[in-house]
Amino acid sequence: MTPFPGHEYYKEVLSDATKDIADALDRDYESYGSTTWRRKIKEAGLGPDNCFYFQNESLVRGKLEFDLDRDPSPDLSLEIDLTRKSLNRLPIYARLGVPELWCYDDGEITIYHLQEGEYVEAAQSLVFPELPIQSLPYVIEEHRQQGRRVLRQAIREWAKTYRTTF
Repeated sequence: MTPFPGHEYYKEVLSDATKDIADALDRDYESYGSTTWRRKIKEAGLGPDNCFYFQNESLVRGKLEFDLDRDPSPDLSLEIDLTRKSLNRLPIYARLGVPELWCYDDGEITIYHLQEGEYVEAAQSLVFPELPIQSLPYVIEEHRQQGRRVLRQAIREWAKTYRTTF
């Protein structure tokens, strides 16, 4: 199935936003795009719109081959859900063991956390607990007509306003 332009636009924008937020907050990450992930033991596999390692970044840094029966699952997966397909994919993500999902649909991000083998809606991100991730679509829409460079700068500035110092 060929993706629609709206799907691809938001996939790219939210992927860039995730990277820009990580950069603004000085967080290391690895991004593996829409890699098809498989877990033989649980007979599960799928390809997200994008996926990231944050908490387990040091374990996969620079890795090009994975076996999810031995390697950690991505810490975060993005689903751009302009057709509501993501809800049908949650059980597969659960079998793969992805701790956090962000599902974007109609201008909203819903965060899901994996708890006891099932996803529950969550108010904050495990990856970026200091940020109100549900506000990210508003930042995107506010700057969308100004071009990608301006949009990315706005996202970095937004993230920096929540940066905490340790």
